[in-house]
Amino acid sequence: MSSTPPPQGPFGAPPGPPHPAHQAWTRRFAPPQQFQAVPDGMLASQRSTRVATRALVWGIVAIVVSALPLLNWFTLAPGIVAIQYGAAARAQRLAGGGRAVWAIVLGALAILGSVGWIVVHFVTFVGLLGAGVSSQY
Repeated sequence: MSSTPPPQGPFGAPPGPPHPAHQAWTRRFAPPQQFQAVPDGMLASQRSTRVATRALVWGIVAIVVSALPLLNWFTLAPGIVAIQYGAAARAQRLAGGGRAVWAIVLGALAILGSVGWIVVHFVTFVGLLGAGVSSQY
């Protein structure tokens, strides 16, 4: 009958319990574990939050630019972008709903303010033109 020899540790000694320092070292420097799958709902929630935040930033930019004289002509584009991103975030119905609503409100106010200022500029320009033309005759 053949017998298997008992397991041996380093230098031919029988293996004993691992040293506490070795256990601490393997805990700190152990190879990383495999990644676990993230639920799709979590990814969609993070994406919705980012879209809502992006929409709110565009809304803030639009409302600030709409308050600046002569730059308010360029408010239409950021206002439209804020409304589009806000509507996209609201359509996902996950996270960031409040930010999305504020983005839509700020974008709409910026567009209304911009259109209002464009009308004021146009009426003022036409009024100045009319006053200049009538004074020549």
